Amino acid sequence: MKKITLYMALIVLLPVFGQQISSIDVIQNANDFLDYQWIVSSANISTGTYTSDYGCSDATSKYVVTPDWVNDTSSTNKTSIPYKWGGFSSLSGFQSGITNGKFAGDIQTRHPGNTSVHYSCGTSAAVGLDCSGFTSRCFELPSHVSTYGMAHSSDFGSYASYNDVQPGDLANHPSSHVRLIVHINANGTVNTIEEGAGNNLWQVFPNTYSTSGLVNYGYNPQYYVHMTHDGESKPENDLCEDATTLLSHASCQATAGNLVGATEDANLSLGICDTYTGADSGKGVFYKFLAVETTENITLTPQTTGIDPVLVLYSGNDCSNLTQIACANNAGAGAQEQIVYTNCTPGTYYWLRVYNHGNSTVSEGNFNICVTHSPTQPVYLQYSLAVLSDGGFGGGSGNEDDDINPGETISLALQLYNAGNATAHNVSASISSNDSDINVTQNSINFNDINSNATAISMGLLFEVNNLCMQKDTYLQVTMHSDEGTWTQDLPIHIITNDGADLRYAGNVIHDGIGGGIGNYNQIVNPGEDIDMNIKIKNIGKQTAQNVVATLSTTDSDINITDNQVNLGNILSGETITSNGDFDYNVSANCPDKDITFNLLISSTEGNWDAHFTIHVSNPSDVAEIDKLLFKVYPNPTHHYINIQKLYNQDIQNISIYAISGKRVYTSGQDMQKIDISNYKPGLYILEITSNKQRINRFKIIIN
Repeated sequence: MKKITLYMALIVLLPVFGQQISSIDVIQNANDFLDYQWIVSSANISTGTYTSDYGCSDATSKYVVTPDWVNDTSSTNKTSIPYKWGGFSSLSGFQSGITNGKFAGDIQTRHPGNTSVHYSCGTSAAVGLDCSGFTSRCFELPSHVSTYGMAHSSDFGSYASYNDVQPGDLANHPSSHVRLIVHINANGTVNTIEEGAGNNLWQVFPNTYSTSGLVNYGYNPQYYVHMTHDGESKPENDLCEDATTLLSHASCQATAGNLVGATEDANLSLGICDTYTGADSGKGVFYKFLAVETTENITLTPQTTGIDPVLVLYSGNDCSNLTQIACANNAGAGAQEQIVYTNCTPGTYYWLRVYNHGNSTVSEGNFNICVTHSPTQPVYLQYSLAVLSDGGFGGGSGNEDDDINPGETISLALQLYNAGNATAHNVSASISSNDSDINVTQNSINFNDINSNATAISMGLLFEVNNLCMQKDTYLQVTMHSDEGTWTQDLPIHIITNDGADLRYAGNVIHDGIGGGIGNYNQIVNPGEDIDMNIKIKNIGKQTAQNVVATLSTTDSDINITDNQVNLGNILSGETITSNGDFDYNVSANCPDKDITFNLLISSTEGNWDAHFTIHVSNPSDVAEIDKLLFKVYPNPTHHYINIQKLYNQDIQNISIYAISGKRVYTSGQDMQKIDISNYKPGLYILEITSNKQRINRFKIIIN
């Protein structure tokens, strides 16, 4: 039987470096680059060719030289990915480049006219990898992280010595070279796979080093914080998309949690109540709940003094669109934390994150967490658990692999919960689908009466999946009835073809003048702008997705999509690709401050997938007429301080804060970038910033 809750079944992926990966997968990725076979042609070879597609700071064109082993055409069959200065090619991107006549690698790292000067750029006329591009691909990072970046990024940590390293870790010489450790030998040496010039190879190659030699030559032992090692355990809700479901009860019904083994959530900033400034922080777990009343109370109680928990509350449609709305970190180590949020929308999902303040890891991390409300509605029904089975004890018929496959009959059991203050009488539930590939054959089940703050479970719902159904995401609508009313919820269903491709939306990149589009260059969607938007798609399936196309749509009248489709080519298993082309859309000049919901249809030769995400249109004219956003203000809401970031080369002449009554409560003529507001009463305020060119920006600030 397969248990799917609404939270766990949502189609979500972390858009940045927070994606979990195992050491087994990292090393497999390295071997894939090491063993990759391809065929060279004369078009892929250059012994010295200038290309003018990229400008360099020390040259107007790039001098390209492919490695000698590539140039040797005695055999056109090649193995391994060649070195390319600045290279970050995926396997599919490399193959596409070779097929289309790009150079196979580029070892010319210095200007031929002045060899003491490094080139400061690569060239798009060649494909391949450099050392850090290789390790970045092994970790499946969405962008190229340099050796210097690995030494300074919060996504990477450092060991005290090589005695601590494990397979999948790094030997990193910042600003020079990096090696991936794949095995630790009994004699103290380590086996590596790396991309580079070692022994004049200029390709991905294996090697063995003594750890003392690595230390002597400046190589530091490091690790990727989002990687788990073989046999290492982590909490089931370590990732946002695996958030544990909590129900909001009239009294605390505690759910046990644990932080031991949790990994860092690098895509999310620390809680606005957390003043910790060190590295390797924010290693947390995730929860989700459906609001029943406008006021919801979240209580976290440590079961050990070994943790100082931080509790963060978010709103948002899914993991890629979370907005922090409340935070608690007041009580200290071993003490209870609580959030009372008074602005909930009943029937809306909210997310919770729990992590330990200040420390990268904990040895004792037990806690209890619950969500409570004071019932004001007589009856409020929601489904709290959905159990799907494709054969065996749970019913249905199929291959019993706990996946929903074409041709299977799926049995569905539902557990309902009454969050109201009175008994629900004559309760029933039904399912329906607008998807032509879903045929509901048993659409309703009955329950006994369900008392206040109680649950009941019933089984017998059945639906069939079309035998010719392609891989995709779809939904069942669950309708719950009682004598007191009717409630509906969507149940996401993921249909997969066995061992096939499986595509997911993984984020977006906004251009409003920088890198495309027309706007005010702040990379925030504002009214009246023409937006160019790239998307990121990840293949979490076991096979390559071929001929991937994404199509964008929205029903919002304030958005006019002028280019609704992008091609992403082939996406290998485990690979994340950012589209080269972009979607184009115009935002109405009269668009208010709001979230825009976009629908994304992802299709390939193997199937179709639907995704939904939101983009926030920021309309600062809700406060006053603004010439151009010159500053960024964060965090917001806040209760400790406000940061002011300059977006352009303008100084601050004056800063004022006004209460909503219009009374000025703060003013300063200094060019400040941080304001302490810890003594102000909670409420709505207006922050007014005047630049040295007499241009005014105003922002709504919520102090909580």
